[in-house]
Amino acid sequence: MNETMKPLVVLVGTVFLLSIIFWDVYTYPLILWELGKSKFDGEIIYKEDKICMKGKFIGCQSPELPLGVGVMEVNACFFVDTYDDWESFRGLMKCKGEAKKVIDEVELWFRENRSLEW
Repeated sequence: MNETMKPLVVLVGTVFLLSIIFWDVYTYPLILWELGKSKFDGEIIYKEDKICMKGKFIGCQSPELPLGVGVMEVNACFFVDTYDDWESFRGLMKCKGEAKKVIDEVELWFRENRSLEW
Protein backbone atom coordinates (compact mmCIF):
# COMPACT_ATOMS: atom_id res chain seq x y z
CA MET A 1 0.00 0.00 0.00
CA ASN A 2 1.20 3.44 -0.87
CA GLU A 3 2.45 5.50 2.12
CA THR A 4 0.15 8.40 1.23
CA MET A 5 -2.88 6.08 1.27
CA LYS A 6 -2.33 4.79 4.84
CA PRO A 7 -3.69 7.91 6.61
CA LEU A 8 -6.71 7.94 4.31
CA VAL A 9 -7.43 4.25 4.98
CA VAL A 10 -7.09 4.84 8.74
CA LEU A 11 -9.42 7.86 8.55
CA VAL A 12 -12.07 6.04 6.51
CA GLY A 13 -11.84 3.00 8.80
CA THR A 14 -12.17 5.18 11.91
CA VAL A 15 -15.20 7.02 10.52
CA PHE A 16 -16.79 3.70 9.58
CA LEU A 17 -16.21 2.20 13.04
CA LEU A 18 -17.52 5.32 14.79
CA SER A 19 -20.64 5.32 12.62
CA ILE A 20 -21.30 1.73 13.70
CA ILE A 21 -20.64 2.49 17.37
CA PHE A 22 -22.93 5.53 17.32
CA TRP A 23 -25.55 3.92 15.03
CA ASP A 24 -28.50 4.26 17.45
CA VAL A 25 -27.52 7.66 18.76
CA TYR A 26 -26.48 9.54 15.63
CA THR A 27 -25.96 7.64 12.37
CA TYR A 28 -29.41 6.03 12.06
CA PRO A 29 -31.30 9.21 13.12
CA LEU A 30 -29.23 11.30 10.71
CA ILE A 31 -30.01 8.92 7.84
CA LEU A 32 -33.73 9.07 8.72
CA TRP A 33 -33.61 12.88 8.84
CA GLU A 34 -31.87 13.13 5.48
CA LEU A 35 -34.37 10.72 3.90
CA GLY A 36 -37.30 12.65 5.41
CA LYS A 37 -38.42 9.59 7.37
CA SER A 38 -38.22 10.59 11.03
CA LYS A 39 -40.04 8.13 13.30
CA PHE A 40 -41.90 8.02 16.58
CA ASP A 41 -41.33 4.80 18.48
CA GLY A 42 -43.72 4.76 21.40
CA GLU A 43 -47.32 5.23 22.39
CA ILE A 44 -49.76 8.08 22.68
CA ILE A 45 -52.62 7.83 25.14
CA TYR A 46 -55.54 10.16 24.58
CA LYS A 47 -57.67 10.98 27.60
CA GLU A 48 -60.50 13.43 28.05
CA ASP A 49 -58.42 16.31 29.39
CA LYS A 50 -54.84 15.30 28.56
CA ILE A 51 -52.62 13.49 26.13
CA CYS A 52 -49.71 11.37 27.31
CA MET A 53 -46.71 10.39 25.23
CA LYS A 54 -44.06 7.83 26.05
CA GLY A 55 -41.39 6.93 23.54
CA LYS A 56 -38.69 8.31 21.29
CA PHE A 57 -38.65 10.69 18.37
CA ILE A 58 -35.93 9.30 16.11
CA GLY A 59 -34.31 11.36 13.39
CA CYS A 60 -35.61 14.77 14.40
CA GLN A 61 -33.65 18.01 14.52
CA SER A 62 -33.35 19.86 17.81
CA PRO A 63 -30.97 22.39 19.37
CA GLU A 64 -31.41 20.36 22.58
CA LEU A 65 -29.58 17.38 21.05
CA PRO A 66 -25.77 17.37 21.28
CA LEU A 67 -25.28 16.78 17.55
CA GLY A 68 -28.38 18.61 16.29
CA VAL A 69 -30.10 15.46 15.01
CA GLY A 70 -30.74 12.34 17.02
CA VAL A 71 -33.11 10.64 19.42
CA MET A 72 -35.32 12.67 21.72
CA GLU A 73 -37.05 10.71 24.45
CA VAL A 74 -40.41 11.83 25.79
CA ASN A 75 -42.37 10.65 28.81
CA ALA A 76 -44.87 13.39 29.55
CA CYS A 77 -48.53 14.31 29.72
CA PHE A 78 -49.88 17.54 28.28
CA PHE A 79 -53.17 18.84 29.66
CA VAL A 80 -55.68 20.52 27.37
CA ASP A 81 -55.46 23.75 29.38
CA THR A 82 -51.64 23.83 29.26
CA TYR A 83 -51.23 24.24 25.52
CA ASP A 84 -48.18 26.43 26.14
CA ASP A 85 -46.33 23.41 27.55
CA TRP A 86 -47.09 21.41 24.41
CA GLU A 87 -46.14 24.33 22.21
CA SER A 88 -42.79 24.65 24.01
CA PHE A 89 -42.09 20.94 23.60
CA ARG A 90 -43.16 20.95 19.95
CA GLY A 91 -40.97 23.96 19.29
CA LEU A 92 -37.89 22.06 20.45
CA MET A 93 -37.77 19.86 17.37
CA LYS A 94 -38.35 19.62 13.66
CA CYS A 95 -39.45 16.27 12.35
CA LYS A 96 -40.29 14.79 8.98
CA GLY A 97 -42.20 11.70 7.91
CA GLU A 98 -44.04 9.59 10.49
CA ALA A 99 -42.86 11.67 13.45
CA LYS A 100 -44.26 14.84 11.86
CA LYS A 101 -47.60 13.08 11.38
CA VAL A 102 -47.63 12.20 15.09
CA ILE A 103 -46.94 15.82 16.03
CA ASP A 104 -49.65 17.02 13.63
CA GLU A 105 -52.08 14.48 15.12
CA VAL A 106 -51.42 15.74 18.65
CA GLU A 107 -51.76 19.33 17.44
CA LEU A 108 -55.14 18.46 15.93
CA TRP A 109 -56.22 16.88 19.24
CA PHE A 110 -55.34 20.12 21.03
CA ARG A 111 -57.28 22.22 18.53
CA GLU A 112 -60.37 20.04 18.82
CA ASN A 113 -60.31 19.76 22.60
CA ARG A 114 -59.27 23.31 23.40
CA SER A 115 -62.34 24.59 21.58
CA LEU A 116 -64.46 22.69 24.12
CA GLU A 117 -62.64 24.25 27.05
CA TRP A 118 -62.41 27.85 25.90
